[in-house]
Amino acid sequence: MVALEVDGAAGSSNDVLFVKTGDGDSALEVFQTNGDAAGTYVYSHRNDNPALYVDAQAVAPATDLVTVADAAHGSVAGVSAAGVLYTNRGLKTNAITSGALPTVALVSGTGTQLSTARDVVSHTPVTFNPGVATTATCTVALSPDNVTYSTLAVVTKPVGTVFDGEIDDIVVPVPAGWYLKLTVNAQAVLGTTTYH
Repeated sequence: MVALEVDGAAGSSNDVLFVKTGDGDSALEVFQTNGDAAGTYVYSHRNDNPALYVDAQAVAPATDLVTVADAAHGSVAGVSAAGVLYTNRGLKTNAITSGALPTVALVSGTGTQLSTARDVVSHTPVTFNPGVATTATCTVALSPDNVTYSTLAVVTKPVGTVFDGEIDDIVVPVPAGWYLKLTVNAQAVLGTTTYH
């Protein structure tokens, strides 16, 4: 049984459903273009109210609070019942719209917070010079608090002058507010880190 059904006129471009507040402000608008569903607007005119508030009342919800589906009705993004935002397609950010990318000179063995505003991907050129006696290394670590660090990898170049001068791009995704620490031994040199 359908509790409410509103049918739009075939082939028309207009509002199928339009809800206004007591003050005459727009609250909800569902519209069509050439008879096809074209979008839904939810309006909020107050500074202290969300435009859309989703409140799951189920005791043990088995589905997402919000699901975004593609044309084949497959779930591609959403908010889980536990409030976790997810995506199956990756995230896209346009935070940097022009100009040169930001850079920072990392100090070996010292954590650096690249951005508190957004997740970034860092690129650090490391020059390795193992020579004839000692292995060259670069240890990559991340920390959410600049206290406890987790080692992600130890990039190593074996003994041998054939590796002298070799440069690797150390690429590390860094969550907003987290700290990146690269530690090199005497046989490696950190270059300037660029992030985006």
